[in-house]
Amino acid sequence: MPRRRTLLAALAIAVLAITLPQGANAATAPDGGFTFGAVGDNGSDGPGDPGDSTSRTLRLIGEQRPAFVQSLGDLAYDASAASDVHDGASWCTWTNAQIARTSAGTAVPYIIAAGNHEAQDAKPGFAIEDYTDAASCADPFAAHTSFPTDAATDAAKDSFYDYPADRPLLRMININPGLDYHRGGLRDYSRGGTLYNWIEQRIDEAKAKAEWVVLTYHVAYLNAGSDHGADMSTGYYAPVASQFGDVFALAAEKRVDLILNGHEHNYQRSKQLQLSEACPVITHDTYDAACVTAADGSAAAPYQRGAGPVQVIIGTGGHKPSAVNDADGDRKFMIAADSGADNCGYASFAVTATSLTGTFENACSGALADTFAIVGAAATTAPSPTPPSPSPTTPPTTAGPVASGSFPLVPVIALGGGALVLAAIAAAAFTLYRRRR
Repeated sequence: MPRRRTLLAALAIAVLAITLPQGANAATAPDGGFTFGAVGDNGSDGPGDPGDSTSRTLRLIGEQRPAFVQSLGDLAYDASAASDVHDGASWCTWTNAQIARTSAGTAVPYIIAAGNHEAQDAKPGFAIEDYTDAASCADPFAAHTSFPTDAATDAAKDSFYDYPADRPLLRMININPGLDYHRGGLRDYSRGGTLYNWIEQRIDEAKAKAEWVVLTYHVAYLNAGSDHGADMSTGYYAPVASQFGDVFALAAEKRVDLILNGHEHNYQRSKQLQLSEACPVITHDTYDAACVTAADGSAAAPYQRGAGPVQVIIGTGGHKPSAVNDADGDRKFMIAADSGADNCGYASFAVTATSLTGTFENACSGALADTFAIVGAAATTAPSPTPPSPSPTTPPTTAGPVASGSFPLVPVIALGGGALVLAAIAAAAFTLYRRRR
C-alpha cells in the first residue's frame, strides 16, 4: 500500500505540473507554447505607404504581444518626414515606439532582417549595415544567435536562433540568397558551398532535437505576385535563380516546416510541398500536382508535420500593396493569394510541441483572413533527403551551441498533446506499480 500511495502521489504531481499555467508570455499558445510573429515590407507611413498601414500593423503587434517578431526584410525603404524616419537607426526607434503605444509596457523583441532595399537597392542611410551598426537596432536575441560568418554584422543577413533558449521548441534560420550587401557583397548559397552546408547542418541539428524548423529569406522562389512573380525567370533575380532553387530544394529534401518570405507586397500561402520519385524537383513557374500533398491546412485536412514545407509570403507590413497574377505559373501552388489592397498586418504562429498554427492578423480594413495548421509529433532524426542530394564539395562550417539566456522562457514539460502526456505518465506509473508488486 505505501508503494501504491507513492506512485499515485507522483502521478498527481505530474498532472499538476502539466495542468497549471506555465510561463508569463502575453501571447501564450494552447498547451503552454508561445506565439511569434513574422512580417516583411514595412515602410514607415511615408510616401508610397497607403495611409498609416505600417503603424497600424506595428500597433496590432503591440496589442497582441507575441513573444517576438521576425522581420522578412525591406524595412523603411527611404526617409519619411511623416514619421520622422531619416535613416535605418531612426526607423528602429520609430518602430519600437509604435509597438510600445499599444503593448501595455511589454517589450516585443523585433528582429530585423535584410531585404533588397537594405542591400543593392538601399538609399543612403538605409543599407542593412546602417541598421545593424546602430544601438537602436540591436539584435534583441544577440546572446542566443549564432552565425556562419561575421557575428558583428550578420544577424540580419545569415544567422539562426532557438526559442525558448533553454529548452527550444523552434529554430529560426535566417538567410538571404540574391542580396548584394555593401559589406560582404553577394553571398553564395549554391549547393555544396559553405553557406549551403551551414544551412543543412542547422536543419539537421534542429530535427535531431525535435524542433520546428522555420527558414526565412526575403525573395520567394514560388511567387504568383504581379510585381515580382517573374523574378526567378526573366526578372531581377534571374541571374541567381539557381541559388534560390538549391536552397528551396534543400528545404524540401529536409522537410522543414515553414518557409517564410516577403518581397511581394501581398499574402500567399502554398500547398504542402513534397519531393518523391514522381516529383524529384520543384521548379518555379511549373506546377506539378505530384509535388504537393492533399492537405490544405484546414481543421479537416491539416498539413502533416514532416511531410514537406509550406511556403508563406507575408509582404503585408504596410508598403505599396501588389496584385496577384492568376496567370502566373506559380499560382496553382498557392491555396491563399490576396491582392493586398486594403490589407495590412502580420502573421502570427502559435507553437506547441505538436502543432504550429498560422493566422494572418489583419490590421487594415480589407477582407483577407487566413488560418492554417501543421500537426504531428516530431521525428527524432532528420529525414533522409528525397531524392538523395549530391555529396558536399566543400567542408562544412561549424557553429557553437546556442546559449541559454534571460529573455522570457516557457517551460516545456507539457507542451502540446496534454492528454497524450497524461496517458503516458499514467501508463508508466501503472507499469511500475505492477512490477513492484
